[in-house]
Amino acid sequence: MTEIDWLSCTDPARMLEFLKGKASDRKLRLFAVACCERVNQLFIPETRQALAVAEQFAEGKVTSPQRKQARAVALRAGWIKPPALPLELIRHARGPAKSAVCDVLARKAIDAATGASRSACHAAIVLSVNSQIVEHPHAGVDWLVAHEAASKNEQETQCEILRCCIGNPFRTAVLEVAWRVSEVVRLAQVIYDDRDFKLMAGLAKRLTELGCTNADVLSHCCITRQHVRGCWVVDLILGKQ
Repeated sequence: MTEIDWLSCTDPARMLEFLKGKASDRKLRLFAVACCERVNQLFIPETRQALAVAEQFAEGKVTSPQRKQARAVALRAGWIKPPALPLELIRHARGPAKSAVCDVLARKAIDAATGASRSACHAAIVLSVNSQIVEHPHAGVDWLVAHEAASKNEQETQCEILRCCIGNPFRTAVLEVAWRVSEVVRLAQVIYDDRDFKLMAGLAKRLTELGCTNADVLSHCCITRQHVRGCWVVDLILGKQ
């Protein structure tokens, strides 16, 4: 894979294959968590809690035995439907959604990333297509067209999430000491803790005022889509790998 391929790729499986041995376990697991969160409306309390443990495990806050226990809970979780969604909408999507949470708790980080990506994508596609059919029962929804469109959208979104987590692996991002003042670190920590990505534009502004001219850093701060926990710019400022 070349740099141009990485920046334009729309196949998360291909990007993950390239990242084997290159990305940290933390980054891969946070990507997996972000994929699952795309279909969080399909989770029951047990799987939602298991996903929270997966994120804590990625951050080194829980042990491997706790990870295994959470995965066992997710595997045993029943199929109680979320009351806000009609059964017709989720009947075929809740299975792969549950699988995604089990995948994200896999022992190996690369398996967590690839498995959760695949299962969550499947869940999102089925949910999208079934939503259209249920909401427009007389519109004659073309299942194949809707499926292809949903698949394209979800895979592209996952690729954007992966680029948010990893950045550009073909370039080494460096944050000058002069830019890493306490105010910037505090702002990055708030963004990280609260997932308040609306503050990213303000982060870019402050970095620019401090003399930052790194186009990759500034442009990523200013995008308005798919920032997730594990964002490479926030991690760079906070010293996370």
